[in-house]
Amino acid sequence: MVGVIGINSRIFNALAKNGISVFLVSQAASENNTSFAVRNGDADHALEVLREEFNAELQSGTLSEITAEHNLATVAIVGENMKHTTGIAGKLFNTLGRNGISVIACAQGASETNISFVIELKDLRKALNVIHDSFFLSDTQVLNLFVVGVGHVGSNLLSQIHAQQENLLENKALRLRLVGIANSHTCVFDREGLDTENYQARLAESDIEATPENIRNGVIGMNIFNSVFVDCTASQEIAALYADLLSHNINVVAAKRLQRRRTMSHISS
Repeated sequence: MVGVIGINSRIFNALAKNGISVFLVSQAASENNTSFAVRNGDADHALEVLREEFNAELQSGTLSEITAEHNLATVAIVGENMKHTTGIAGKLFNTLGRNGISVIACAQGASETNISFVIELKDLRKALNVIHDSFFLSDTQVLNLFVVGVGHVGSNLLSQIHAQQENLLENKALRLRLVGIANSHTCVFDREGLDTENYQARLAESDIEATPENIRNGVIGMNIFNSVFVDCTASQEIAALYADLLSHNINVVAAKRLQRRRTMSHISS
């Protein structure tokens, strides 16, 4: 495709003739490929149209295979004052990266009033939350907590969180939200937040067994932003989840009880 005149014209003319609307286009300066976004329902039709249009080039190997990726979402940030503010794109992609959201394609017009990007559909809610938190609620930082183990250490931690929530929000602009909890028997997950004082009742009502697999699937499956996994157990099975959690951009805090050994020395003369 590099240096070949008329490729993009043929692409978009073929799509337009077949009633397929394109709402995002991304092409690198290398001109090696052109990516564009269409509705999920139009994806298969678009493939048929383009493969027919470029059949000769595909047969000769001039063009590589034309492919489609399904179950994606397009997000756009729009603002008139964006063109007067430096670092918007850097802040945007840094925020997404820190939360493990991969950007598949992006586009920004010369007017600098819009940045559009494509992500996996499963990350859409998480992306909207982190962008909203970063750009519109920057005076308040939200941490979503998963606490495993409510024995002596865990219960005291939750008591401290409950007692300090208002103070942290008012003086530190920090909102701690308990979105998951587990004891030795059951676990509970709630995106809207659990009561840090009456969590025992929710655990007693839960029918989700607190196995390492269920805990892992619950935490990762929630796919929530700014998440922190707090392990207040001494379980090696729970500790074995750390690597997987970290690979999904979930922060891990481990409470470990240290045992001090006293040594007595005798000096003889």
